[in-house]
Amino acid sequence: MRVRVSIANMTPRICVEGDDRFRFFGIMNKGKLKKGVRQINPLGGAALLTTAGNRFLKTTFNAELQEGVGNGMDARFFIDDSRLEEVLNLFAKREEELYEIDPNREILDELTTNDLRNQEHPILSPQEGMPITTKFVKTVRQVPGRNPTSALETKDVPTYRLFNLFDITAPQQIVDRILGSQFIRTISGDQVQLTQKGVLQETADGCRIGDNFMM
Repeated sequence: MRVRVSIANMTPRICVEGDDRFRFFGIMNKGKLKKGVRQINPLGGAALLTTAGNRFLKTTFNAELQEGVGNGMDARFFIDDSRLEEVLNLFAKREEELYEIDPNREILDELTTNDLRNQEHPILSPQEGMPITTKFVKTVRQVPGRNPTSALETKDVPTYRLFNLFDITAPQQIVDRILGSQFIRTISGDQVQLTQKGVLQETADGCRIGDNFMM
């Protein structure tokens, strides 16, 4: 049986430099917002395969990249379920020869562009984004059997997701700018835990919490 695999670099937590009090937060999902649905997801997203990684997946695992998503090199692909454990273990090693192993490109793109519906200005300027740093925390797996909130998933093909989780650290002023944006929401650790268990959650103002929040 063919299964779908998705590899992503995500940043669900943020804190001020010199502080260890992290807050879970998310940004409005661009695709959902275009359809009038308010849903938040962690900053970050699908990792990009390298040319060598793409070739290795196809020749070694007979993988097929998912068409019509990203720029054609997103680490979203289909493989035989008999090779699933081998593939997940491989990507959990975070080898940069195979794929993009940090979320920096994605988070700066999301924070310094105004691609969201009704967004007149970016959350940050490119200069304000420069002091932001990310730190790898851990890699976690998410298996089928929950309530998916991604339009890229189907009920016919099980999806197995591997998330490289990172924390964001930035100066106080930058953190305040990010968390103060109308397109950002903070959520509690309890909400993240329930989301991980497959319980659909919403923010206080009715924004749906995406199922890719992990802790």
